[in-house]
Amino acid sequence: MLNKQVGFFEYYNWNDGITNHDYAKQPFSQIFFGNPTSKTKGASGGKGTLIYEAGKCVKLNLKATQTGKGYQIQAGFK
Repeated sequence: MLNKQVGFFEYYNWNDGITNHDYAKQPFSQIFFGNPTSKTKGASGGKGTLIYEAGKCVKLNLKATQTGKGYQIQAGFK
């Protein structure tokens, strides 16, 4: 990925055409996104920024915790 590009984490089981879902039933999931690395000269030092919910994937209890090595991201409900 180049500077200013976007990536995303999506665990979304509502691709069923229904528009009214119970958000509290979205299962809990978590992932760790590490800071990008590269052995290419001049291509190091990147980091993730601006973690947010978007579109229909809002109200899903998003929590993003930054560490020195990246982000721990949690969404959904236990």
